[in-house]
Amino acid sequence: MKALYKQLFLKGLSAGIGLLFLAYSPALGQVRHERYNFNRRMINWGVKAGLNANAMVHLRVLQEEEELPNVSFRNRSGSDIGVFFRLNLNKFFVQPELEWMVLHQDISFLEVSRVELSVKTQSVNANGLIGYNITKTGPFTFNVIAGTSWRYQVEARYSMLHSESKYWNTNLTYSPYAVAGFSMNISNVHFDVRYALCLLTANIKFDDTSNKPNWAEGISIYDRENILSFSCGIMF
Repeated sequence: MKALYKQLFLKGLSAGIGLLFLAYSPALGQVRHERYNFNRRMINWGVKAGLNANAMVHLRVLQEEEELPNVSFRNRSGSDIGVFFRLNLNKFFVQPELEWMVLHQDISFLEVSRVELSVKTQSVNANGLIGYNITKTGPFTFNVIAGTSWRYQVEARYSMLHSESKYWNTNLTYSPYAVAGFSMNISNVHFDVRYALCLLTANIKFDDTSNKPNWAEGISIYDRENILSFSCGIMF
């Protein structure tokens, strides 16, 4: 997991450097202090995109009421894209957001034989954040953020590792999260790092999955995962 977080950070840093280059490119005009008057506006808005990594803090696989043995989890990096608005109240601000998030992970467990699944979930996140500006001078701002997030999972796709078999579940589920992190602006370039802690355990039932295989009869996965994300974008 540490290696994945390091990879996530390096990818995000590379994207951020690219945005900084665009922000200061001569093609976009010379940098002037007037360009940073978004620091004094009542309302700002922005778009952002980034990468994420999820850490499983609770995972159980049941068949009917019997827990299956040898359950393991391996995370892979995902992505997200979103839009946000910021209502500035002197040192504080309120920031509602809407995001599209994709998570990837591999889950394996022992049923009759070893089952290895690659899981891809897609969700819409509605976030409500409150922030405090630690620094708010000229082109540079640095602040801390905290709040809540509601993740509405609209689709989960499953594929067998080392196989062409694919299954999907389109039942809408939701999970509440507590969010904490920090963000920074350099000119109009916006950086955001946050950690989201899931507050409830999600239940995925394979009975709701189309074209399910024989081994999936009566299978349910109970999981709870926390999400680290890094994003960068443009704020106006």
